[in-house]
Amino acid sequence: MEKHYRPKEASEILGLTVRRLQQLEKEGKIRSIRTPGGRRFPQSEIERLLGVSRPKVLVIYGRVSSHEQKKKGALSRQIEYIKEQMDTEEYSEVRVVTDIGSGLNANPFSRGKRVSYIQAFIINIASWRA
Repeated sequence: MEKHYRPKEASEILGLTVRRLQQLEKEGKIRSIRTPGGRRFPQSEIERLLGVSRPKVLVIYGRVSSHEQKKKGALSRQIEYIKEQMDTEEYSEVRVVTDIGSGLNANPFSRGKRVSYIQAFIINIASWRA
């Protein structure tokens, strides 16, 4: 979940006064969110103003039920199909996660295939099963 900053915190990070931050918001140059506790500025908006860009990583997940299906090329066809359907040019990196299983496990990442590199990246997970 994205972090949100109070106006004072956001203005300190940006090196602005709270008044100037409010002006930028009024001009539509920065987006804020209204909460019961007041306005909050999303971290992504602050990073955008600072010129910080995070790499976007696409993780493609493909799965077949048996080694036989993999041998017949079903897994590679799934991966290629997903790549064709996605606009991979907008991503700085494309990672592929594959699995062979019986279909008894509802969570595909539970058996040691957890995606641990999510923390620093914006990740879209594309999944298609034959």
